[in-house]
Amino acid sequence: MRSYGPPKRKRRQHDGVVASETVFDDVERDDPTHGRFAETTFEILNRAPGPYWGRVRDLAEEWFARLCAEGQAHVRSRLRARDDRQFRAGFWELYCHESLLRLGYEIACEPDLPGVARRPDFRAEGRSGSFVMEATVVGESDQQAASDRREAEVLDVIDRVQTDCFFLSLITHSIGPAAPPAALLRRQLTRWLEHIDPDEVMQAIETEGHTFGPTVPAYVWKDAGWHVTFRPIPIKPEARGKPGLRPIGMRGPGEAYILDETTPLRGAIKDKAGAYGSLGMPYIIAAQMDSFSPDDFPVANALFGHEQVTMRITPDGGIEHASTRAPDGVWFGPAGIQNRRLSAVLFSPYLRPWTVATTVPTLWHHPLAELPAKVDGAPWRIARVDGSGRIGYENPLNSARQFFGLSQDWPGPESAWPSD
Repeated sequence: MRSYGPPKRKRRQHDGVVASETVFDDVERDDPTHGRFAETTFEILNRAPGPYWGRVRDLAEEWFARLCAEGQAHVRSRLRARDDRQFRAGFWELYCHESLLRLGYEIACEPDLPGVARRPDFRAEGRSGSFVMEATVVGESDQQAASDRREAEVLDVIDRVQTDCFFLSLITHSIGPAAPPAALLRRQLTRWLEHIDPDEVMQAIETEGHTFGPTVPAYVWKDAGWHVTFRPIPIKPEARGKPGLRPIGMRGPGEAYILDETTPLRGAIKDKAGAYGSLGMPYIIAAQMDSFSPDDFPVANALFGHEQVTMRITPDGGIEHASTRAPDGVWFGPAGIQNRRLSAVLFSPYLRPWTVATTVPTLWHHPLAELPAKVDGAPWRIARVDGSGRIGYENPLNSARQFFGLSQDWPGPESAWPSD
């Protein structure tokens, strides 16, 4: 029987370099402030004090200690990278490995497969058979990530504006190609807020019905490609001057845009679908994406094609319509069913170390896979196409809390931040 206790803290040697086997640093943690905009997930976890974050770190360390030795250096470097996309990818690999381990599989990390040049993340062997799993995270482009980092650095400077009477609403119209003189912006905002009466602003908002009315003050900032509009949101009188309040209360983009989550997800799965040729065993792609959709719309469209409505004029002049799918999915294309070597896709819409007790990924099965995948007992929902061509779902028998041995209020019951 496997033991799932805390890891022993040893030191290992990799390519001649001795390094700690643990992910996080052994340091005093005494910074209880909320996460800053420009901080990575690792930086927050590495400094945040208190039992809440301590339990999150312990879970990551325990999972990492049970990872195959061949995969530890790679995953550790990802978790500690100055790029949150890398952290997500590293933790997603830990999640997949831990899940398979708890299901009783013997796991090989980055196995060398006969006749295959590339190495997948895992080969799992168990009583129900063997399969190969490749983990991937769908994220933003390098260009978008760099733009987001520049914006986050500016937001952190704005969040240090000293004001007792207002929160700030931000509308970002454009982000410049380089970091602006943000400290100057902070001073300008401070002077602007000092000359505004919060009670007059409150009256203007009540009269207009919202914060964007013409009588509500606004500060428009333009500098080197940056364009941001600030509006004050008065703090309730009884809360004014309360320590620990952060000035940024609301923020958003300056214009509406179409959110397309299907295209990048489909591209990532399609890229991995034929990466290994014929493996002689089932093949599963595990994909994680921070999806904003509340349902299965993006992944269903990515796998089976975009949902559409087909209309036909009948001989008597009537109109018939039917819900169909466009032939642009990973599993359904112009020639019909395809990529049958890809047995299943495990999809998680959002996953962080502190959400493992509540996150429920879905294992989507190929309706006509060459080698169907069989994974029983996981805390995952199952999606299958039934005989009528409809997608049906089966809820997991075990909750994630039970499966990973976590308490009902994990990682609490304490608050994440003392000021909450």
